[in-house]
Amino acid sequence: VAAYRAIHETYAEDVRAGRPEVGYSQNLMTVSPYAAWSPIDRWIARYGDRVFNQSFLDVVAARHAALDFIGVNYYTRTHIRFPALVMALTGAPVNDLGWEIYPAGLHQALVLAGKYSRLPDGRQIPVYVTENGICDAAGDRRGDYLVSHLQEVHRAIREGVDVRGYIHWTLMDNFEWAEGYAPRFGLFYIDRERDLARVETPAVGVYRSIIERNAVDAGQP
Repeated sequence: VAAYRAIHETYAEDVRAGRPEVGYSQNLMTVSPYAAWSPIDRWIARYGDRVFNQSFLDVVAARHAALDFIGVNYYTRTHIRFPALVMALTGAPVNDLGWEIYPAGLHQALVLAGKYSRLPDGRQIPVYVTENGICDAAGDRRGDYLVSHLQEVHRAIREGVDVRGYIHWTLMDNFEWAEGYAPRFGLFYIDRERDLARVETPAVGVYRSIIERNAVDAGQP
């Protein structure tokens, strides 16, 4: 955050004239106890949420003046079962990397960010979803993923969170830091066996319709 404050202070005048927004994005993850009846699992889950999510937002709250927006990256939820971390419960829907598909977690992340974005004078720093997407090589789940997660964004907006935008991860298949080129997050599939051709996945039509109408329906896609 100190670096972003420095950027604000050292803008050239011609850059300032364009009113660029300077903010910070953080990956937020829903942390749940594996066994809701277990006091140990519940305590560790609360501690995990505190460390993984709220510690960053505490810093944001202490330095509101340095930020024009708060960015939320959201993909999944994790479960805590003493003494280990479990990515998904048995039978839960998952993506190709084994991450649970949990749309409600995006709503929870936005509400949490919105809580920390309120200034002492009552104003609210805007919130953006700067990353949200699914690893789906077959491409047959991305449309449902988009719709279900955008419905949660809309729910957060209705509840008063100042969400200004949603950026899907990602336009085309990319290089993931830990997994390389294998995961398929792209709205457009890159055919690495055929001159890197860009191939439209079914979710492109779903996303295009949502953007054109500025609306997401329960019946989509």
